Amino acid sequence: MNPAHFAPLRLIAIAILISAASKTLASVILAANGHQERLGSLDTVLSCAFAYFVHWTTLNNVHDIGLIVSLRPTEINLKRILFFSLKLSALMLIAIVPVFFIVAIAAPFFEDAVSRGQTFAGRITYMVFSAILIGAALGYWGTWLPAAVAGRNVDFAAAAKRGKATFATSAPRIAGIILAQTIFFQIAILGFSSLAGVTSDLKVPVFEDIGMTGAFEFVTGIVGYTAYAAIAVILCRAFEQCERFERRASTRGIALRMLRRSLA
Repeated sequence: MNPAHFAPLRLIAIAILISAASKTLASVILAANGHQERLGSLDTVLSCAFAYFVHWTTLNNVHDIGLIVSLRPTEINLKRILFFSLKLSALMLIAIVPVFFIVAIAAPFFEDAVSRGQTFAGRITYMVFSAILIGAALGYWGTWLPAAVAGRNVDFAAAAKRGKATFATSAPRIAGIILAQTIFFQIAILGFSSLAGVTSDLKVPVFEDIGMTGAFEFVTGIVGYTAYAAIAVILCRAFEQCERFERRASTRGIALRMLRRSLA
């Protein structure tokens, strides 16, 4: 197999390291100055830029890091990146809203579980259902994102049509990735909380040691961005698969019409 086939993965790995390191540095600086709450906005910007980069390298099979370094600011389509970021935010809202409804409906049962000391079971149930619902939403409408990067068939209806064709393969993979990431995150919280001697209650603790904060952010950042990259690649492959099928169908349709005209 051509080694260039693996090149986008190398570029994505570099992007994961850079993104995780950038988030870690920002987290450490903000934590040292008591402004941890500002990390959310920066994390959103980093995540959108990272997701766009992964989609772009995958769809264009970019394998030369020199090409990326040599890009001029005027060659970067900021408008397309902005629309991609807005679509990514909208898609995540679409994916998360059903989870909020389920939590609201099931809240009394969760409270009852808490009173019986079954908070861990309730947490696992929430994680599994969240992963399934988000995986289903991304598997069905997720090709909206690579379409925005490629600039072809960018409407929401086209994304749904592609989702119907690839849902059976894309949705379970995405759900599995999200669930694995969530489980790792919870394990990381428990592990780092134990090392730091603080109580976590399965929530991100505030570490007094800046080094511990940096280590936690870097480890979870690496896993988080790796999960984002894997999901992006799945969506890009689904988009490309449907595009190839559409082109073949269009070519066959043209050939049939020409044949009918020649026989008429």
